[in-house]
Amino acid sequence: MLKKIVFPYLSLLFFVCFSMGYTQNKEGFSPTLPNFQFVKPNGEIFTNQNLHKGKATIVLFFDPDCDHCQKQADWIAASPESFKNAQLLWVSTAEPDAINIFHKSRFGKYPYPVFFVKDKNYKFDSIFGYSVAPTILVYSSTGQLQKSFKNEVSVSELVKYIK
Repeated sequence: MLKKIVFPYLSLLFFVCFSMGYTQNKEGFSPTLPNFQFVKPNGEIFTNQNLHKGKATIVLFFDPDCDHCQKQADWIAASPESFKNAQLLWVSTAEPDAINIFHKSRFGKYPYPVFFVKDKNYKFDSIFGYSVAPTILVYSSTGQLQKSFKNEVSVSELVKYIK
Protein backbone atom coordinates (compact mmCIF):
# COMPACT_ATOMS: atom_id res chain seq x y z
CA MET A 1 0.00 0.00 0.00
CA LEU A 2 2.78 2.44 0.91
CA LYS A 3 4.54 1.71 -2.39
CA LYS A 4 1.42 2.72 -4.31
CA ILE A 5 1.31 6.05 -2.49
CA VAL A 6 5.03 6.92 -2.34
CA PHE A 7 6.24 5.67 -5.74
CA PRO A 8 4.27 8.17 -7.87
CA TYR A 9 5.56 11.08 -5.78
CA LEU A 10 9.16 9.87 -5.93
CA SER A 11 8.84 9.39 -9.67
CA LEU A 12 7.57 12.94 -10.05
CA LEU A 13 10.35 14.32 -7.86
CA PHE A 14 12.97 12.42 -9.88
CA PHE A 15 11.47 13.70 -13.14
CA VAL A 16 11.48 17.32 -11.95
CA CYS A 17 15.06 17.14 -10.67
CA PHE A 18 16.25 15.37 -13.82
CA SER A 19 14.50 17.89 -16.06
CA MET A 20 16.03 20.85 -14.22
CA GLY A 21 19.47 19.49 -14.99
CA TYR A 22 18.76 19.95 -18.68
CA THR A 23 17.29 23.44 -18.45
CA GLN A 24 19.76 25.16 -16.17
CA ASN A 25 23.49 25.05 -15.64
CA LYS A 26 25.26 24.65 -12.31
CA GLU A 27 24.78 28.36 -11.46
CA GLY A 28 21.07 27.99 -12.06
CA PHE A 29 20.95 30.14 -15.21
CA SER A 30 19.58 29.18 -18.59
CA PRO A 31 22.50 27.74 -20.60
CA THR A 32 21.09 29.18 -23.81
CA LEU A 33 19.47 32.53 -24.45
CA PRO A 34 15.82 31.75 -23.68
CA ASN A 35 12.66 32.98 -25.28
CA PHE A 36 11.29 35.92 -23.31
CA GLN A 37 8.76 38.71 -23.46
CA PHE A 38 9.21 42.01 -21.66
CA VAL A 39 7.83 45.51 -22.19
CA LYS A 40 9.74 48.55 -23.37
CA PRO A 41 9.11 51.68 -21.27
CA ASN A 42 6.88 53.02 -24.08
CA GLY A 43 4.60 49.98 -23.73
CA GLU A 44 5.77 48.03 -26.80
CA ILE A 45 6.42 44.31 -26.42
CA PHE A 46 10.08 43.29 -26.64
CA THR A 47 11.09 39.65 -27.19
CA ASN A 48 14.24 37.75 -27.99
CA GLN A 49 13.21 38.16 -31.67
CA ASN A 50 13.97 41.90 -31.34
CA LEU A 51 17.61 41.21 -30.57
CA HIS A 52 20.23 41.54 -33.30
CA LYS A 53 21.20 38.17 -34.74
CA GLY A 54 24.87 37.20 -34.68
CA LYS A 55 25.80 39.49 -31.77
CA ALA A 56 26.74 38.52 -28.25
CA THR A 57 24.05 39.50 -25.76
CA ILE A 58 24.71 40.78 -22.28
CA VAL A 59 21.61 40.56 -20.11
CA LEU A 60 21.72 42.82 -17.06
CA PHE A 61 19.07 42.49 -14.38
CA PHE A 62 19.07 45.82 -12.56
CA ASP A 63 17.28 48.28 -10.36
CA PRO A 64 17.68 51.99 -11.18
CA ASP A 65 18.14 52.80 -7.47
CA CYS A 66 20.85 50.16 -6.92
CA ASP A 67 24.29 51.71 -6.37
CA HIS A 68 26.03 48.65 -7.84
CA CYS A 69 23.80 48.78 -10.93
CA GLN A 70 24.53 52.47 -11.39
CA LYS A 71 28.26 51.86 -11.09
CA GLN A 72 28.08 48.98 -13.59
CA ALA A 73 26.15 51.14 -16.06
CA ASP A 74 28.64 54.00 -15.71
CA TRP A 75 31.58 51.65 -16.37
CA ILE A 76 29.93 50.20 -19.47
CA ALA A 77 28.78 53.58 -20.79
CA ALA A 78 32.31 54.95 -20.39
CA SER A 79 33.74 52.12 -22.54
CA PRO A 80 31.45 51.75 -25.55
CA GLU A 81 34.19 50.40 -27.84
CA SER A 82 34.63 47.44 -25.49
CA PHE A 83 31.05 46.41 -26.28
CA LYS A 84 30.92 47.06 -30.03
CA ASN A 85 30.48 43.32 -30.68
CA ALA A 86 27.67 42.94 -28.16
CA GLN A 87 24.20 44.18 -27.44
CA LEU A 88 23.05 45.09 -23.97
CA LEU A 89 19.66 44.10 -22.59
CA TRP A 90 18.88 45.86 -19.32
CA VAL A 91 15.89 44.29 -17.53
CA SER A 92 14.19 45.78 -14.47
CA THR A 93 10.96 45.48 -12.50
CA ALA A 94 11.05 49.24 -11.82
CA GLU A 95 8.51 51.70 -13.17
CA PRO A 96 8.99 52.85 -16.78
CA ASP A 97 9.83 56.42 -15.75
CA ALA A 98 12.70 55.24 -13.55
CA ILE A 99 13.97 52.93 -16.31
CA ASN A 100 13.87 55.82 -18.82
CA ILE A 101 15.79 58.15 -16.52
CA PHE A 102 18.44 55.48 -15.90
CA HIS A 103 18.67 54.81 -19.64
CA LYS A 104 18.87 58.41 -20.82
CA SER A 105 21.26 59.58 -18.12
CA ARG A 106 23.82 56.88 -18.94
CA PHE A 107 23.19 55.63 -22.46
CA GLY A 108 21.51 58.54 -24.23
CA LYS A 109 24.15 58.69 -26.97
CA TYR A 110 25.48 55.15 -26.71
CA PRO A 111 26.61 54.08 -30.21
CA TYR A 112 25.83 50.35 -29.97
CA PRO A 113 22.64 48.33 -29.42
CA VAL A 114 21.26 48.82 -25.93
CA PHE A 115 17.73 47.90 -24.88
CA PHE A 116 15.89 48.76 -21.68
CA VAL A 117 12.81 46.75 -20.75
CA LYS A 118 10.46 46.23 -17.84
CA ASP A 119 9.74 42.80 -16.41
CA LYS A 120 6.20 43.74 -15.46
CA ASN A 121 5.15 40.16 -14.67
CA TYR A 122 8.22 39.32 -12.56
CA LYS A 123 9.23 36.44 -14.86
CA PHE A 124 12.98 37.08 -15.10
CA ASP A 125 13.86 34.44 -12.49
CA SER A 126 11.71 31.77 -14.11
CA ILE A 127 13.09 32.59 -17.58
CA PHE A 128 16.77 33.19 -16.92
CA GLY A 129 17.35 31.90 -13.37
CA TYR A 130 17.26 33.34 -9.87
CA SER A 131 18.78 36.82 -9.88
CA VAL A 132 19.59 39.73 -7.63
CA ALA A 133 20.38 43.25 -8.81
CA PRO A 134 22.79 43.39 -10.45
CA THR A 135 22.99 40.05 -12.23
CA ILE A 136 24.87 39.94 -15.52
CA LEU A 137 24.60 37.09 -18.00
CA VAL A 138 26.87 36.99 -21.04
CA TYR A 139 25.56 34.96 -23.98
CA SER A 140 27.65 34.31 -27.10
CA SER A 141 26.57 35.30 -30.59
CA THR A 142 25.16 31.76 -30.91
CA GLY A 143 23.15 32.16 -27.69
CA GLN A 144 25.30 30.04 -25.36
CA LEU A 145 25.83 31.24 -21.78
CA GLN A 146 29.50 32.17 -21.38
CA LYS A 147 29.56 33.61 -17.87
CA SER A 148 27.31 34.85 -15.11
CA PHE A 149 27.98 37.44 -12.44
CA LYS A 150 25.87 38.30 -9.39
CA ASN A 151 27.43 41.66 -8.65
CA GLU A 152 29.18 44.43 -10.48
CA VAL A 153 32.15 43.38 -12.58
CA SER A 154 34.93 45.35 -14.24
CA VAL A 155 34.70 46.02 -17.95
CA SER A 156 37.97 44.16 -18.55
CA GLU A 157 36.59 41.05 -16.85
CA LEU A 158 33.22 41.30 -18.58
CA VAL A 159 34.56 41.64 -22.12
CA LYS A 160 36.61 38.45 -21.76
CA TYR A 161 33.41 36.51 -22.35
CA ILE A 162 32.01 38.36 -25.38
CA LYS A 163 32.16 35.85 -28.23
